[in-house]
Amino acid sequence: MLYFFHGTDSKKAHDKAFELTQNLLKKKPDASMFTVWEGEFGKDRLAELLQSHGLFMSNYIVFVDTRTFIAEHFDVLSDFLEDIKNSPHVFVILAGGVLKKYLKGFEKYSDKIQEYTEVVKEEK
Repeated sequence: MLYFFHGTDSKKAHDKAFELTQNLLKKKPDASMFTVWEGEFGKDRLAELLQSHGLFMSNYIVFVDTRTFIAEHFDVLSDFLEDIKNSPHVFVILAGGVLKKYLKGFEKYSDKIQEYTEVVKEEK
C-alpha cells in the first residue's frame, strides 16, 4: 500500500502524512514503524524494507521523508513502485514539489496521492 504526499507547502504535507501514520499506528498498535530520512534513502534501504518482516507482526509502516524530492529519488523509487504497491507493508512517502512527469508513476501505483500547494499572498 502506498500513500504519496507532496507539494510546495511542505509543512502541511508533512503534518498530513504524519497524521496518517499516527492513525495507522492506532489501528495496529503492535505494528513496527520505520522512518527513512533523506540521507539514508536509496535502493539498498528500500529493498531491505520490502524484503524484511517485523518481529511480532508481519506488516509494518514505513515513512519515507524526501521533502527535497529530486530526479535521483524518483529514479530509485520508480524501480520499486510496483513492489511497494503489492507489499503487505504500508509506505507513506513525503516529497516536496514534484514535476508532473514524475507524478505519473505515483498515480499508477499509489492508493492515495495528496498535494499541498503553498498559497502566496500578494501585497497591494
